[in-house]
Amino acid sequence: MMKAAIAATGCMLTLVSGWTPATGSESSTQPPPRCSQTVERYFPGDYYFCAGSRAFSKGDYEHALSMYESAAAWGDKRAQFNLGLIHFRGDHIPVNQPLGLAWLALAAERPDAKLEREVLATSYSSVSPEVRRQADALWNMMKSKYGDRMALERARTRFDRETRHIQHLKTSDPFASVAIRGMGHGAGLSRDTGLGYMGPLGSVGGLAKDLEERAATQLDRPDGKVTVGELEVAEDQSAARRPSKKKVGQTNP
Repeated sequence: MMKAAIAATGCMLTLVSGWTPATGSESSTQPPPRCSQTVERYFPGDYYFCAGSRAFSKGDYEHALSMYESAAAWGDKRAQFNLGLIHFRGDHIPVNQPLGLAWLALAAERPDAKLEREVLATSYSSVSPEVRRQADALWNMMKSKYGDRMALERARTRFDRETRHIQHLKTSDPFASVAIRGMGHGAGLSRDTGLGYMGPLGSVGGLAKDLEERAATQLDRPDGKVTVGELEVAEDQSAARRPSKKKVGQTNP
């Protein structure tokens, strides 16, 4: 079962690397995109994930982990998933299965995280009861900072604060031409590829709309319930904000 877990995770890291390499002989030399510092103001999770992926591809693994952890604190599930894989299988660092499982559980908490939950379930079933116990304890501590309930609220508050000037400009001069470096206004604001170029000029109204649509996709906490194996937790609208203690695999919606 351990081999199955490693096989399942071994092919996953490239899926959330944040950049798409060239095909053929160029794939090993294609550099990741530069990460625009301007993006950090509005979507810090995106920026730090990009910085982490760039550092990892360059072999700066200590810096990559630091950047991924910063992204994870803003609710970036790609960063949490990568941290889980890196720690669980020991990618250029010592193996730490309990910590890896805790990160994988955080990455799997959203209703649409089917692939992440499959990796979590396989990995969780492959380890000893003692590793599971340690992972449960770590996860219960970490979710108060990295779980969606707190991390996405933190990210949304940051976004609302930093976009006030854009909303004010939209009210005073909705046809003003603006552009944000590294965010590709008018080009779809792609989550994975919109971090490395100067966007074209566009109306402030259009920019505000694009930013809000992106924020709604990335920063608003999804509703619903999450099931991992036989474990299930339903949404409780009246639950207190303080996270409750559960086992890894029981993820809050």
